[in-house]
Amino acid sequence: MGSKCVFRSNRGSPNYSLLVIDLQDLKTWTELVPEQKDAVLNWAICVNQDKLVLCYMKDVLNTIQIHELPTGKFLSQLPLPLGSVRAASGSKKHKEFFYKMSSMISPGEIYWRISLRVPWSLLSTTRLRLRALILHSMR
Repeated sequence: MGSKCVFRSNRGSPNYSLLVIDLQDLKTWTELVPEQKDAVLNWAICVNQDKLVLCYMKDVLNTIQIHELPTGKFLSQLPLPLGSVRAASGSKKHKEFFYKMSSMISPGEIYWRISLRVPWSLLSTTRLRLRALILHSMR
């Protein structure tokens, strides 16, 4: 995008939006992805040169949306298992995108995707061994 950068901002939007700021013209700010009134934008990552992966929190549930970078146009929403997105990783120069989901009953599963045309794959899951814990009261 040349001298333009994308920023997550709550300027005039308490739930956050994405703004494009031209570093050669700091007075001109353009809204790329508008604020959602019913969801908070937690983070955004650029992947595959021209895609934005956005994570929202709505009614204590995370949602992940894919948008076009140049226009901000909504492309799709990912189907997520019940839980929270705990971590995410991606890069503008790579097609791959990873995210980790966890919940009260699952310590974590890592998902990855090579491109928007390929379904998400489970890459890794954490297994816990539960052992009995016996507590004795002292009187």
